[in-house]
Amino acid sequence: MDTKLENQNSLEHFNKEKLKARLGVENNEILDQILLLAKKNLPESLHELKTAINSQSFEAVKKIAHKIKGSALSLSFENLSAIALNIEKLSSFDLPKINSLLFEMEQELNYLFSIL
Repeated sequence: MDTKLENQNSLEHFNKEKLKARLGVENNEILDQILLLAKKNLPESLHELKTAINSQSFEAVKKIAHKIKGSALSLSFENLSAIALNIEKLSSFDLPKINSLLFEMEQELNYLFSIL
C-alpha cells in the first residue's frame, strides 16, 4: 500500500526570498546564474525520468524522482519537490499514477520556467 501522498495545494511554486536566504546571497546576478542552471538541468532530468518510465525501470524512476526532489528543494521549488516525492513514495510501478504525476511535473516546470 502506498504511503500518503504529499498535498501540493498549500505549497508555493517558488520562494525567491527563501532561496536567497538559504544560499546567503543578496546578489540577483548569482541567483540568476543558479536559476539558469536549473532551467538547463531540470528538463534533462525530466527526460531521464521519461526514459526510465518508458523502460518500466521502477528503481530508475524512483532514483530520478529523488534527484529531482533534491534539486527542487534546494531551489525552493516546493510544489515540484512534492510531486517528485509522490513519485518516489510509490510502492509499485503504477503506470497510470506515474503518468499523472509526470504530467503534473511537466505542468509545474512549465509554470516555473514562465515565472523565472
